[in-house]
Amino acid sequence: MNAHLPACFFFVFLASSAVAQNVATISGQTLDQATSQPVPYASVVLKKRGDSTMTAGVLSDETGRFTLAGVAQGEYVLAVSFVGYAPSEVPLLIGSLNRNFDVGKIQLMPQNTMLDEVTVRAQREIVSAALDKKSFNLDENISQSGSSVLDAMRNLPGIGVSPDGKILLRGSENVSVLIDGKPSSLTGFSNQRGLENLPASNIERIEIINNPSAKYQSAGMAGVVNIIYKKGTNTGLHGEAGLAIGVGELYQRRANLPNISPKYSQTPKLNPTLSLNYRASKLNWFLQADGIIRRRINANEFFTRNYGDTRTDVSSQFLENRTQKLYNVKGGIDWFITPRNTLTLFALWQDEYHTDRGDVPFDNARTGERLRLWTWAEDERTKFINYSANFNHKFAQPGHELSFSY
Repeated sequence: MNAHLPACFFFVFLASSAVAQNVATISGQTLDQATSQPVPYASVVLKKRGDSTMTAGVLSDETGRFTLAGVAQGEYVLAVSFVGYAPSEVPLLIGSLNRNFDVGKIQLMPQNTMLDEVTVRAQREIVSAALDKKSFNLDENISQSGSSVLDAMRNLPGIGVSPDGKILLRGSENVSVLIDGKPSSLTGFSNQRGLENLPASNIERIEIINNPSAKYQSAGMAGVVNIIYKKGTNTGLHGEAGLAIGVGELYQRRANLPNISPKYSQTPKLNPTLSLNYRASKLNWFLQADGIIRRRINANEFFTRNYGDTRTDVSSQFLENRTQKLYNVKGGIDWFITPRNTLTLFALWQDEYHTDRGDVPFDNARTGERLRLWTWAEDERTKFINYSANFNHKFAQPGHELSFSY
């Protein structure tokens, strides 16, 4: 016994622009035709009409609901299937009027079918783009594993870093930098140099939001940069530990001026990381810790000032060596009150200590006579802790949710 749904064409129109591709979100619900009960975990595949090229796919949730986001304009066929049911197809025509479109209830006819074993494999894309944001997954990019978040940002398209440590979007420094969607002391107030002390190894992805909604409470007209920490999703206890080692500078570009403190000849770097996650039915405990122990050369610049025949030419050097230790710890708990209501409590703590030693000599460029020597020593320690409480409610209709933060 076969059942065929009537052919229906849906028109979804989205205003086009020069900077963003027209995309739509398609949602619906899979039901058992005989009992009208939800069919959970049904396979929903969106194919190009005519050549049957797969465009997107998803499984329906426990209530039979599904959502396909980021669908471009065109003609498609929505194919729905599940073990024990006859497959069903719905033709779709995506236009440019609405961003969210509900295809309604798709009823599946029960059918006894024997299937062979099926293996499904997937890998998250390093770069993914949607209408409102672009995401860069650092955990899939091994080249960023030993760098800082600020170093990783320097390699991302669309993001720039000024010499004084400010994040730039499309050349503007009027940017809000968030951690897990919330402001933090790590992101700084006048600049974001604190991100240089945050290793990229515990970061899952960096989101660039060029046109932020009111949800982010953003004062930045240029956009928002959102740094997302890793968090486990599997049930039980899971964890990973790592140690990245950098050898640092291996050559000397130019010899120091005489009789000053030696420039660090070796600048090693250690980056230990630890990530733990324990998830039960309604609770998820998480802890991420990392550190940086290193020596670095903050500055080593040479200058020559020529005053002409009547005055002395001066050679000078600006040298600053730094020894640094810092630790970041983030821990908290997710409470899954119901499948649609979640409460998250977490704290972020950092302890950073460094010593700077510097010399600025001024020598006669012709005779080598020492004219002046400035020297300094700086010891600085900084600690901070941020607390956050977040409540999130997801409505059944895709694209609708309610959030509270403190």
